[in-house]
Amino acid sequence: WSRGWSPARRWAAGAAAMLVQAIIFGAGHANYPAQPSYARLVELVVPSILFGVLYAYYGLVPGVVMHVIYDLVWMALPLFLSNHASAHTDRAIVILLGIAPLLLPLLLFLRSGCHA
Repeated sequence: WSRGWSPARRWAAGAAAMLVQAIIFGAGHANYPAQPSYARLVELVVPSILFGVLYAYYGLVPGVVMHVIYDLVWMALPLFLSNHASAHTDRAIVILLGIAPLLLPLLLFLRSGCHA
């Protein structure tokens, strides 16, 4: 339906679609109360746009991996700020588990032959 559109109009339509998906994605992840009520949605729009751009250019797998790493960093941040005695072991586990999702895209990249 967009065959006759100019490149500028196609770009604008793509940007509008990206913004709409970012708002929907952000709203789906804003599932706890915040003050003001729209704060969590506004906070999540920028990463949501980045996830959408990554998906548009590279596909689903890199977007999923980026989402996992993003969540891992934010959820493990208190652990890395902790001074508890067992924190070193926990940090090592988080780092190892954080590297694990990167292995699938690396394997797919190496198998594709695009690096040669």
